[in-house]
Amino acid sequence: RQLEQSLERLKVFHQKLGVLNEELRADKRRLDANLGEMRELNAQLVDKSAQISTMMEEVAGRFDSTVILLSNIIELNQSEIKGHSERVAVISLFVAERMGLSEIQRQNIKVAARLHELGIVSLPLKERLHMSLEARGEARERMHSNHPLVGEMLLKGFPDFEQVAEIIRHLHENVDGSGTPDGLYGDRIPIGSRIVSAASYFDHAISINPARNPNEVLKAMESKGNAIFDEQVIAVIKDYLGSKEQSGEEK
Repeated sequence: RQLEQSLERLKVFHQKLGVLNEELRADKRRLDANLGEMRELNAQLVDKSAQISTMMEEVAGRFDSTVILLSNIIELNQSEIKGHSERVAVISLFVAERMGLSEIQRQNIKVAARLHELGIVSLPLKERLHMSLEARGEARERMHSNHPLVGEMLLKGFPDFEQVAEIIRHLHENVDGSGTPDGLYGDRIPIGSRIVSAASYFDHAISINPARNPNEVLKAMESKGNAIFDEQVIAVIKDYLGSKEQSGEEK
């Protein structure tokens, strides 16, 4: 009887084991189906990621093409200071890197530097000639012109140029708040505007009078410290000048 009872219990156990085994096979089938769906979804994600990457490359290419086109327009209309925008871009990028700005900030500052005089070439010819004459003085002072606003207005019409337009808008702000168009002061002025403004002034002063010592220009800019230019930016431009002189000595 004990043996029969044991066999009966064993039979029940095997029945339960069979049920569990069937449930396990069913779970495995569902898991296989889910894995198949996941593999399909993963393939779709990889495909969409590739499409997005291609689209981003196309957008970046169009952005760069637009910058090059606008830079060429500026260059063609400012033969008297040929290469000014590119030199300002080099100086501005050096300053931005030394100040530890983010990659996107550096990119926007570089583009803003290359396009910072777009508003000038869009002004009426009479006003452009007047500005050119004023620029031939000992150093190019900040002129009463709305060309930063014109540049901002033009760039806002292009996708992805919003931050660049913002930098250009505030090129004539002074750190003491006496500038235009919004009377911003100190750190309220976008760092990109402070960098491009100082770099542009420096290069203009050298381009207009190539015989002038660049260190003298920097001293003159330092004398305007806490009034017009950001002292930290001027200090980094001084480092840039030092690195150029050192490179020249090595050559």
